[in-house]
Amino acid sequence: MRIVGCVAAATLALILSTAVYAAEWSEYSFTQDFFMATFPEKPKVEDIVWKSEYGVTYPARLYTAMDGASKFTVTVVNLVDAQERHRAQLRESDIFDQGQGAYWQIDIMSSMPFVATQYRRRPGVKVTEDAFHYIDLVAGHQLHLANPDGGQTHVALYLHKNRLFVMDGTVPKGRPAPAVFTESLQFIDQAGQRVRYRMIQYNELPPQQGGNDRGRGAGPAQGQQPAAPGAPTPTP
Repeated sequence: MRIVGCVAAATLALILSTAVYAAEWSEYSFTQDFFMATFPEKPKVEDIVWKSEYGVTYPARLYTAMDGASKFTVTVVNLVDAQERHRAQLRESDIFDQGQGAYWQIDIMSSMPFVATQYRRRPGVKVTEDAFHYIDLVAGHQLHLANPDGGQTHVALYLHKNRLFVMDGTVPKGRPAPAVFTESLQFIDQAGQRVRYRMIQYNELPPQQGGNDRGRGAGPAQGQQPAAPGAPTPTP
């Protein structure tokens, strides 16, 4: 009977600890970055600099919350002024233009694959899930990683209105998978109201500004290959 009593007490303690753990989680709203998410505590907010695939730096904010050894973060990267940042930071680089001027657009649209690749390349990790995903019909990508220490990392990536959202939930061995966190993201408007769509939404690039800053003329249209010498001029 003593053994049964100990087991019952241990079970009750586990139930209570689980209930407390669940009760600590709350939903937080951040209108400055247009999202809501569920965290185990009010996250610490830090202004950071994020470097893109082409080495251009963008302003970003890092939201971090801890639950013991478990860590939950949301990184929001503001890519809205990508064209101007490419002009300012890569003015003397061949990457800036190459007669096309489309690299600022590529920087935005490749941001999710670029981040996903960094996670896949982490030493010793095993990718257990790598697939298209969506939240509120906003297209994204999801990765699940088995870490070398036995823990788990769930990553959710979304590109919405030219902001990159990177959710990272990492828990130690023996803790529940952090899916509750990575699937809690909601997009909101300036008034803090939830944004919902009726069809899958893919990111729409910001309007193109002006022409070429390097004094070589406007050049071909964005994303269009330069015409070969002697080739006929396309008719509009």
